[in-house]
Amino acid sequence: RLARTDLPKCDLLLVMGTSLQVHPFAGLMNEVEKDVVRVLFNREPAGVAELPAGISEEKFKQLKKEAETGNQQAMIFVQLLAQHMSGFKFNSEDNKRDLFVQGDCDPCIEAFVKELGWEEDFKKIITEVRDEFKNRQNSQETKEASS
Repeated sequence: RLARTDLPKCDLLLVMGTSLQVHPFAGLMNEVEKDVVRVLFNREPAGVAELPAGISEEKFKQLKKEAETGNQQAMIFVQLLAQHMSGFKFNSEDNKRDLFVQGDCDPCIEAFVKELGWEEDFKKIITEVRDEFKNRQNSQETKEASS
């Protein structure tokens, strides 16, 4: 429910442990600004942008070259294809923002946090979330016992 207000303000999007097959979550990565870095931590790539059926990578490259020379039809077609191709562009030549980190989420995130010097903040957040979860669980058990 906060995606509409939070994602436009996002300056780094971290996506973790997902197949990106279920909407609306699967589409949220496309709701950030075009210059926002997006990092997927996962065992395998997911949510990767694909060209529509019938358009090869070679044909797309050719259209991009034609668009760069000023060909108006090619420019329009490339823009339409780009809009249709939502998702991560890990292997695209023009990728300037998408990064895939392969592996299990916990060790990858721990290494990421350590590399950025965020360890203390991360530990604090994990402790707060665990405590809140335990409190909710205890509260639910108390309610069920009194019923």
